[in-house]
Amino acid sequence: MFENASIPHALASAYVTLLGFPSAPDWHRVLNSTFIGRMLSLTLFIYQGGGRQDLLFSFVVAAIFYIFVSITKYVHITLKTSNEEYSNFTQSLSDSLSLLVSTN
Repeated sequence: MFENASIPHALASAYVTLLGFPSAPDWHRVLNSTFIGRMLSLTLFIYQGGGRQDLLFSFVVAAIFYIFVSITKYVHITLKTSNEEYSNFTQSLSDSLSLLVSTN
């Protein structure tokens, strides 16, 4: 069905949409505040980029990517270590950032 499609190019096109630059105009922000608008924009972006101008393939990649991104919003990775030097470093970094934020 998608023999001529380039999945890596399509996924790269989808990933670039997460970067959000340059800033979009207001009408585009309003459109993309809806599910349909986000799917349309993502599908069109993949279509012209890595979707090889195959609308169905572009939509399938957009839907899978959208679902993946939506699910991973709830995934949090925490690294735990018993290394004392690492713990001291991260604590001092956290303290420094807190001090910097509170003085500004």
